[in-house]
Order: sequence, then structure tokens, then C-alpha cells
Amino acid sequence: MIHDNVEFHNVGELRPINGKKGLRLQRVPEHVRVSLNDAVQMRMLQPDTAEIRFVLDEPCRSRVSRSTPITGI
Repeated sequence: MIHDNVEFHNVGELRPINGKKGLRLQRVPEHVRVSLNDAVQMRMLQPDTAEIRFVLDEPCRSRVSRSTPITGI
């Protein structure tokens, strides 16, 4: 999946988080996630195998930040 010229590997959907900046990385799209059992639904919100891939052109600066754990689901 590519979003804003950044490739997200092992991510099925990027979703906004109510009241917070940024996007939640989900392993599967939301319409698939909600059809799974409760334990698997939560597991799909833990993108521990996800990768963020990008290439910077010189001279260029970039800032990458992340936050965890996921709350307010």
C-alpha cells in the first residue's frame, strides 16, 4: 500500500484515530477485521510485521514518529 509517497508493507489499511493525529496501521481492511473473532480482531490492530519504506532525495530531511499502544479503538 502506498500513502503520501510512502510504502507500507504488510498493512491492509490506514485508518484515522478519533481525537489523535496520525493513522492506525491495520493488517487487514476494517470490513474484513470486524468479521473475525474478537481475539483476531485485536491482533489485526498490532502491525508488528509492518514496514514503512521510503527513499529520501538529497538534500532532504524527514521526520518519522510512531506511538503505541493503540487505545480508543
